[in-house]
Amino acid sequence: YIKENNIKFLFVAGDLYENEQIRESTIEYINDLFKQIPNTKVFISPGNHDPYINNSYYKTFQWAENVIIFSQNQKVYETSDADIYGIAFTDFYCKDLKVNEIKINNKDKLNILVVHGTVDGSLENVEYNPMKKSMLKELGFDYIALGHIHKLNYNTEENQRIVYPGSTISLGFDELGQHGMIVGELEKDKINLKFIPVDNKELKEINVDRSKINIMVIHGEVEKGNSKNEYNPIYLNEIGKSGLDYIAIGHRHKFSGILKEGNTYYAYSGCPQGRGFDEEGEKGVIIGDVYCGGVSLYFKPICKRKYITREIDISDINT
Repeated sequence: YIKENNIKFLFVAGDLYENEQIRESTIEYINDLFKQIPNTKVFISPGNHDPYINNSYYKTFQWAENVIIFSQNQKVYETSDADIYGIAFTDFYCKDLKVNEIKINNKDKLNILVVHGTVDGSLENVEYNPMKKSMLKELGFDYIALGHIHKLNYNTEENQRIVYPGSTISLGFDELGQHGMIVGELEKDKINLKFIPVDNKELKEINVDRSKINIMVIHGEVEKGNSKNEYNPIYLNEIGKSGLDYIAIGHRHKFSGILKEGNTYYAYSGCPQGRGFDEEGEKGVIIGDVYCGGVSLYFKPICKRKYITREIDISDINT
């Protein structure tokens, strides 16, 4: 879309990746995508999941020439069309990026701010650069591209210029609705924005009919609390309040046992055969019955081989 429509600027307001989990091969893949749009300037303001720290790929990797990454030392990038300002998270938590201290150099040009943080949030979000919308408006920017909140917010007021595009894909059951990016045209006295969906799935909240058997089949990683992962986090509290009778989950290669959260049963069947020496034990499938309010399920091994770990005494062997 960006290449076909000759988009001049692409703004990434943080959380492009998870610093603790990202692989260099993934960074190379992302960078190759940026190389495919050489006529588009890509501006990145690192956030709390991908802060600009010593081991960050933002600092150690050789990015494409059209990629501009804001850091402690670079906070404004001037072009003939606009001046782009940005501030980087330099740690996983940041209570104040001093956004209120930013001064616009040339008010006659288009001025855009790319920043990560929470706008008009609750006291629970004070560690993620809390900002007041009233303060942001007083700065005088023609457009402010925000990151951190995964929910879309771009048309709640007329000529809205402070925008959360939300995450490009839904990262959990708590992230309902369409996900994508904001595209628009900007002038001093005019703004035209539109939302472009890029996620081919959309999570919706539905009412479960308890008179029927309700089963979900899904791929993901079960998590406690609100932690995130790259494999579609499935939260235990959401399983418990889902109203479903059974959830068949894929992703883990080991049988989990038949588990229960609230009134909902769930299980990983694991893979039907071992795929490596690290995948020990019996491999098979889950068989049985699901009914309203309960299950009668059991694990049936179907693989004729299994990997096991044994200790062998080789003290008497000549080598």
